[in-house]
Amino acid sequence: MDPDSPLTAADIVNTYDEAALADVLRRYGEERFARRIAAYIVRRRAVTPFTRTGELVDLLYQAIPAPARRTGGHPAKRTFQALRIAVNDELESLRRALPTALDALTVEGRIVVLAYQSLEDRIVKDVFRHAVTPRTPAGLPIELPGHAPEFKSLTRGAERADRNETERNPRSARSGCGPCSECGRRSRQGDVIDAGAPESWSGRPRRATSCSTCRQSVGTHSRAPGAAVWATNHAHVAAR
Repeated sequence: MDPDSPLTAADIVNTYDEAALADVLRRYGEERFARRIAAYIVRRRAVTPFTRTGELVDLLYQAIPAPARRTGGHPAKRTFQALRIAVNDELESLRRALPTALDALTVEGRIVVLAYQSLEDRIVKDVFRHAVTPRTPAGLPIELPGHAPEFKSLTRGAERADRNETERNPRSARSGCGPCSECGRRSRQGDVIDAGAPESWSGRPRRATSCSTCRQSVGTHSRAPGAAVWATNHAHVAAR
């Protein structure tokens, strides 16, 4: 979206070799006919370079087989999406922006990200999944002090526009929040998860464990709020 960017869509279409063009279309547009389209572009520009978007649209109608043009929306949308993402460096910008945005959140602050296509959605999910995952090594029966996640997921499943909204604003049908697209910073009241806030527990049930000294059961849900606190206290008693 930066008009001062040194790279333009015309540069990509008119100067990239066939392999590089196909890579852009496949990586950023998820275009299954990427190699075919790239070959058509290279042959066409050998005669005359592309100067208008309409010229590229006409070529795409020729390059994409007729059966594929009848489904999945406009046949040019994936190619133009790929060019836009490549020119604006959108995915890398998103990867850089999300951690910075999370760091800027105050306690109980929230961040909501709208993803308009699957490439963005994957990045958002990966970043948020990492943010809400405890740092305690796998296999330990309790949450280590200082290793609880700073953030918690606030949504389950996708948040999408309903029918009334899509009728008023058709573009809203293309956006959706992934399962972790709304995220909030947790309050730091202690190293273990507050037993009074079970909704903040994101761990999975683990196998029952026992104290190595007295053989007493230490709980079956080592990351659940109550079990995590109780297991920590029991370890302190056993160590005396």
